[in-house]
Amino acid sequence: MAGVYQVQVSLIDFAFAEYYSPMTTAEILEELPKLTDDERQEIRRKLTELDVNEWLDTDDPLTDEEKALLEARLADIEAHPEKSIPWEEAKKRLEARFGK
Repeated sequence: MAGVYQVQVSLIDFAFAEYYSPMTTAEILEELPKLTDDERQEIRRKLTELDVNEWLDTDDPLTDEEKALLEARLADIEAHPEKSIPWEEAKKRLEARFGK
């Protein structure tokens, strides 16, 4: 009976290998323009999740002063959320001030 089981597993593995063929990086890049906006946004979110701990160059870490400034600004915005504006509004202001 063990021999029959082995053959069945081998056939399943073979069928899976035929069905599942990993894409190359070039193939993935070629497919990206074909995706919908929602699909591309989903990919951006996933990449951000994967890279969340690697956004900072290890060769150029923040100084203690820069870290303290970021922490202070984050604490301020958390304490006073009414000071924040939606991204679209911020973008309009930046474009008005600096151009596109």
